[in-house]
Amino acid sequence: MHLNPLYCKLVGEIVFRAETPLSVVIGGQEMLRQVLRVGDMVVIPATTWKGAFRAIAERLAKTMELQGVERLAVKLYRETPKGITYTPTDHDDEWDIFLSEFKSVLKNEQTQTPRYNLSQKDIMRFLNDMYIAPDGVDIEDKAARYLAYKCPIGKLFGNQVLAGKVRFIDTILKIEKTHFRPGIGIDRPTGKVKENILYYIESIPSGTEVTLRFIADNLLPEHIETSLFEKTLLFVEKMGLQIGTRKSAGMGRLIVKDIKRREIDLRSDTSLSIIRPFKPE
Repeated sequence: MHLNPLYCKLVGEIVFRAETPLSVVIGGQEMLRQVLRVGDMVVIPATTWKGAFRAIAERLAKTMELQGVERLAVKLYRETPKGITYTPTDHDDEWDIFLSEFKSVLKNEQTQTPRYNLSQKDIMRFLNDMYIAPDGVDIEDKAARYLAYKCPIGKLFGNQVLAGKVRFIDTILKIEKTHFRPGIGIDRPTGKVKENILYYIESIPSGTEVTLRFIADNLLPEHIETSLFEKTLLFVEKMGLQIGTRKSAGMGRLIVKDIKRREIDLRSDTSLSIIRPFKPE
């Protein structure tokens, strides 16, 4: 797939400052909602970072001037309770045209299509990579998987057919003292306070320094997902990030203090620096 073979890795470290109290809690219904811990250390899971970066990348991807299959994949990209999908919820002319061209290639009616520039060679390579028989699996499902295969958001963060190129690492913090903030339950339909629902949220105090580390594989200069990840990092550097619970109340606001990054070319890494990627050079 797109991670085989591996040519290069981007190793990054972002140092944030918590502008407001931050809380990544366990569960969500208990009276006392505590932060995630390992021993006496507070943990911000990799999944929290991934979700925040993915949300930014999704918005940025929709503003990029993409063409063909990549543009359609980003347009149809949706996150649902069952996972990420690439099929329209209602009638969509572009999907109909794409599906028609996809079918014509599979049926050997065309080797190259006019609108989406689909090639028989590329689609057959995709089916081979996915271990899908040309006559197996519903045609619409094949087409949706092909869009997933071409989606720049999916290439960065993963989807039903691709492993993500970017991997975030759990952040471990040694916090001497946390705070407990009261909260109340709200009835969403009426907007009124629910009776007898008072809880406390444990939070990391503002001013805390929070370091995120990530590793990205095969972000090659000519690839669309590379440009998308660069835009995402620039957005985070300029605008900061918000993670954890009670974001609507202003919690979890992070601003960037420093970003460090370096590229490791695995084809010439004679010193084997990839073994300890975050060791200072």
